[in-house]
Amino acid sequence: MRMTLRVVMALIGLVFLLAFAPPTWAQDPLVELSQPNLYDLQVVGFELTRGGNVDLTAVGRWPRESGDRRWWADIKDKFDESWDWDEGEENMSVYSWILDSKTREPVWVLYGEDTERYERSRTLRMAEVSLKLDAGQYELYQYSGHGWIANLRDRDNRKESSREWRRMSRDLEEVEEDLRDCRVTLTSSDLSGGDVRTFEVDGGLPGALFRATQLGDSQLVKQGFSLSQEGSVRIYATLEYGRGDDNAADFGWIVNADTGKRVWDGSDRRGKNAGGARKNRLIDRDVRLDAGRYMLYYGTDDSHSFEQFNANPPHDPLNWGITLLPGRDFNASSFSMFDVAERGEPLIDFSRARDGDFFERGFRLSRDADLHVYALGEATSDHWDFHDYGWIADAETGQTVWEMDDRNVVPAGGSEKNVMFDDLVRLPAGDYIAFYVADDSHAFDDWNSAAPFDGDAWGMRIYPSGGNDGGFALIAAEDLKRESGVLARIVRVGDHERERERFELTETTRVQIYALGEGSSGHMYDYGFIRDRERNRTVWEMDYRDTDHAGGASKNRMIDDEIELPAGTYEVVYETDGSHSFEGWNDRRPDDPMGWGITVKKAK
Repeated sequence: MRMTLRVVMALIGLVFLLAFAPPTWAQDPLVELSQPNLYDLQVVGFELTRGGNVDLTAVGRWPRESGDRRWWADIKDKFDESWDWDEGEENMSVYSWILDSKTREPVWVLYGEDTERYERSRTLRMAEVSLKLDAGQYELYQYSGHGWIANLRDRDNRKESSREWRRMSRDLEEVEEDLRDCRVTLTSSDLSGGDVRTFEVDGGLPGALFRATQLGDSQLVKQGFSLSQEGSVRIYATLEYGRGDDNAADFGWIVNADTGKRVWDGSDRRGKNAGGARKNRLIDRDVRLDAGRYMLYYGTDDSHSFEQFNANPPHDPLNWGITLLPGRDFNASSFSMFDVAERGEPLIDFSRARDGDFFERGFRLSRDADLHVYALGEATSDHWDFHDYGWIADAETGQTVWEMDDRNVVPAGGSEKNVMFDDLVRLPAGDYIAFYVADDSHAFDDWNSAAPFDGDAWGMRIYPSGGNDGGFALIAAEDLKRESGVLARIVRVGDHERERERFELTETTRVQIYALGEGSSGHMYDYGFIRDRERNRTVWEMDYRDTDHAGGASKNRMIDDEIELPAGTYEVVYETDGSHSFEGWNDRRPDDPMGWGITVKKAK
C-alpha cells in the first residue's frame, strides 16, 4: 500500500513523541495541594515505598507593602482584629512545606527568598526544586494566612457603601484571585504512582502515653498519671512564647498530685523555634520523675492556636498542644493513668471573686506546714501590675509572707492578663491572715476580655498538702495574736479619709513610727502626723524628704522612724486624697499594701 508523504511524516512524528516524551505517569502529580481558601491549612500524607528524586513546584503568595500590609493597618485600627504579620523566616502569606512523619522535622520549606516572580503577578511567587527523598512517610502542608480577611468578609457591621470598604473589597478580590493559582505539586521521573500511597494525617507520635493536641483557644487539659518506680518521661509540646515575653502565652506543667509541688513547667525557655512565626516554640525533652502520682496540665490563651493561628503556624501544627511519651529509661509496666480527682474541700475559699470584692480570713497553724495555694487573678504590663490578687500576711506583724507577683505566676489561659499561682507555700507555726482583692473590672461572670480556663476558681483557695494541714484552724480577727507594744494603728486607709487614734504615755518613751503614703515631687498626698494634745502642737510629721520608696509605683513612699516622746496624751492622724489608696490603687501597689497608713508602737 502506498503511503502519502503526509502519512509518513505523521507516523515519524508519532514515533518521535513515543520515543522521547516522558511516561504519562511522570507527568501526573504524585501528590498535590491547590487553591486554598482565605484561611486554610491543607495537609496530605504520602508514603514512598522506595526512595527517589522528586520534582517540586510551588506557587505561594508574598504580601506586598502597598496591598496586604495596608490591609493589616486598616483592620487593626478600625476593626480591632488580633491578626499579626510575622516578619520571621517564613514571611509568606501562602506557603508550603514537607514534614518527615517519623522525626516531625521539615525536609523542605518554601521560603520567600528562594522564590521568583510567578508569571507577571506582583504578589505570587514560585519555586521549582528537586529533592531526594528516602522511602518513608511524609506530610505535605499548604497554609493560607488570610484569616483576618476572612473574618472581615464575614462581618455584618461593615459599611459596604463607604469608599474605604470598596477599596478593601477590591483588595479582597485580588487575594481570592491569587489563591486560585496557589499550589504545591510533586512529580517524579523515576517514581511511579505505584510507589506512592496517600494516608490520613493525624500527627500522632509512635508510643505516645497521652496526647492532647490540635487544641483551640482558652482550653485547659488535665491528666493524672502514676509511676511505680523512678523514671523519665518525654515531653513533646508546641506552644506560643512571644519574643521578649517573660511568660509563655500557652503553658504546660506537671504537679506532684500528693504534695501539690510543681516538678516541671514549660517556662524555662529551653525549647527551640518550632518554625513559622517566631513565637512558635517546641519543647522536646526528658523529665526525670520519682515514683509517685502526678498531674499533667496544658492550657492555651485566647489567640494563636490550632483553632485559628494569627501568624504562621509551626512546622508541626497538628501537634499544637502536649504529648507524653516514654523517656530514655522508661519502664512501661510502671506507668498508669488515672482520672483527675478534685482537690477536696479547701481550708479557705475566696473563689468566684467578683468586681470590687475584698476577702479576709484569719487562721492559725499549730505546726509548720506546706499549704497548697491555688489563686487566679489579673495582671497587666508583663505581670508587673496586679489588679486582682491574693496574699498572706503575718497576723502579729502585718508583714506579707506570701503574695502573687510577677516571679511566681503563670498564664491562666484566655486573656494574657489572666495569671495563676498553683504551688506550695511554706509557713511556720503562727497566726496569719489570708486576703484577696478584686478591682472594678474583669472578674468572675463579668469578664471584659477572654475568661481564664478555670473561671470558677477566680480568686484564691488554700488546701492542705499531702494530708498535712499544720493543725489549721480558722480564727476570728479578735482572737489572732497581735504584735505587742502597739500604741496606735491606722491602716488600710481608703480615699478621702481623715482618721484619728489617741494613746497615752505615763513616762518618757521611745516610739517607732512606720507609715506608708502617696507622695511625689517633694509633696505628700497621703500622710500621717502625731500631735501632742496637751501642748497642742505637732511633734512628728511624715515629710517626703525623709521617706524611701515603698515598692511598686515610685509615688509609694515609706518611713520607718524612731523618736522619743515625754509622758502625755497624743493623737495620731492620717489623711488621704481622692485616689491611690488601699481602697483602689491607680498605679502599682506598694510591697506592703496592708500597712497603707501609720502604725506607732513602743521601740524595742
